[in-house]
Amino acid sequence: MKRGFSVRRIILLIVVIVLTFFIYEVYTVKFRATDAEYVEQIANDATNVVINYLPYEGKSIRNILVNRNKEDLMVLLHGSPSSSVQWIPLVKDTILSSKVDFLMIDRPGYGYSSFGNPILSVRKQAEIAYKIIRKFEEEYTRIFLFGTSYGGTVASRLLMDYPDLIDGAVLMSSSMAPGEEYIYDISYTIREVPWLFPPLIVVANHEKMGHYDQLKEMEPLWDKIKSKLLFIHSTTDDLIYPSNIQYVLDRLSTNVNWDTVWVKNGEHSLYWSDRELVKKQLNKFVDSFSSLLL
Repeated sequence: MKRGFSVRRIILLIVVIVLTFFIYEVYTVKFRATDAEYVEQIANDATNVVINYLPYEGKSIRNILVNRNKEDLMVLLHGSPSSSVQWIPLVKDTILSSKVDFLMIDRPGYGYSSFGNPILSVRKQAEIAYKIIRKFEEEYTRIFLFGTSYGGTVASRLLMDYPDLIDGAVLMSSSMAPGEEYIYDISYTIREVPWLFPPLIVVANHEKMGHYDQLKEMEPLWDKIKSKLLFIHSTTDDLIYPSNIQYVLDRLSTNVNWDTVWVKNGEHSLYWSDRELVKKQLNKFVDSFSSLLL
């Protein structure tokens, strides 16, 4: 009996240690960075990092401008669970950064945008992005938008509600069709006992469990989009199903210029698993606008 009890205690101790490290990672390095850390990692003689906070319904929404005095701006909207810290390798890419400045937004509840306190409404998240972007509207010739996963959902709503704001958008692995995504069994547990889980996970789950209704609300608005679109999606995405693309194409206005890049046997998190492909497609997308002026 003593031996069995000892084994159980050892297993429990291991589980506690693993969970402790997991929670530490959720709170720190991999999922968010302080203002000072952004400046330290990105700023140099040619790059200015400007950090602002937008007040919105009692919350404070952080946005980070990576300014290299380019004519065009690319706005980045992250998925979940994550924050704008995921974009640091992208904004440091020498080829893409020679063409555009970057504007990164911590979506509500993530990073340092009222961490742990989400806004479920995709319409409100799009309004927040609009309020931030419009401050830079007069400074740039073109404004591009890049949204991944649930960030792509917010990006889509932004394109619907403010159709003249964005010149072109890249929507990667984006959730756009109601019900066309996988929900993990643990999502229901998190919803019932959120206090057992780290705030970052709870925020992500809060969004996920409310996603169907949010996407249904967007259903009649797809034909409002005017911007040029590029969809990037894996043919084997088992989290946000490939059927999301056809759902949108069936609803877009016939006047919209769009293209799709299908990644065979890829993962949902293409930004992490195939960074070079992502950078290549973003570069081609930005270049396609320059060629229109020739």
